[in-house]
Amino acid sequence: MRRLALTRASFSETRWLEEMLRGDEAAVFADGAYAKDTRKAGLRRRGVFCGIINRAWRYRVVTSRQKRRNRFFSRVRGAVERVIGTLKRHYGMARGRYLGQVRNRSHFWLKGICYNLKEDAGAARGQLRRRWAETHQKGTAWVDTNRFLLPDSS
Repeated sequence: MRRLALTRASFSETRWLEEMLRGDEAAVFADGAYAKDTRKAGLRRRGVFCGIINRAWRYRVVTSRQKRRNRFFSRVRGAVERVIGTLKRHYGMARGRYLGQVRNRSHFWLKGICYNLKEDAGAARGQLRRRWAETHQKGTAWVDTNRFLLPDSS
């Protein structure tokens, strides 16, 4: 997670897309609510890959090619939606807990930091496991001491 925003429920989050972008993104993936031709053209002009889902408009249908593209991009969006779902289900972020936006925004930031720390710890654990597997295959003996992998002194 790189940026967080908290707004009223009556405020459309599609207005925040440009403010949420930092400028160093290689790609932007979003659902059909963000699908404006001017927005897509602006992203492409800046050299950003536009993964915004296409949707049907009044006199414009979605072609079969666009449907395949949408299906492909929905896989990427699924990973992002998983983060939001985790924050809502496991971190209690489905509703604001406090009165006032300042307190809720602070709470939301703290939960985002907790999520990032937990993800980083999981990534570090995976790196340790991979390192252990690589060295174990080479014949080096490792001893598990206090959850840290240390080389055997013998």
